[in-house]
Amino acid sequence: MKSFCFKARIKAYQYFLFILLFLLNCGKEEETSYYFLEDNVIETVSASEAKSHFLKSQDMFKSINSLKSSKKEFKIKPDWKSFRQKKIYHTDAKLSIVDVNINRKGNFKAYLFFVKVNGKMKNVVFSLWNNSINVENELDYIDALAFFNKTNGNFLDAYRIEDGLYTKRM
Repeated sequence: MKSFCFKARIKAYQYFLFILLFLLNCGKEEETSYYFLEDNVIETVSASEAKSHFLKSQDMFKSINSLKSSKKEFKIKPDWKSFRQKKIYHTDAKLSIVDVNINRKGNFKAYLFFVKVNGKMKNVVFSLWNNSINVENELDYIDALAFFNKTNGNFLDAYRIEDGLYTKRM
């Protein structure tokens, strides 16, 4: 399913970084876009670190919720062979990305994002619900919904993508 817009993915990576760093800096009043880069050390996560962190977080989540299993439980199955990294602008670090399958009905494409901030590993599930794509020029136009969830399924944030641009926070 390579029908998703490259520009939208890059913007999604940037939004993930902004959300991640927003969560770290909720108490600050500054409105400049890159102030967090001065205060935080952003580092790249290796494939082995990402896999280890993910498996440990899933084991912890399973032990906490072992008594209440549900069919609606958020399940992710990473494809570790798809591991890749994309440059994070204004840093020397790279965002680590893994394709995942999620147990949701519909036209979803999902990814795990990993990055280290001040030595602490951070990760999130990013998923796109595809509404429509301009097949003739798929690099420019996409209409979709972008969702950010914790690996246990807890909702973090969502955005509407119109014509390849993040237009509305949901």
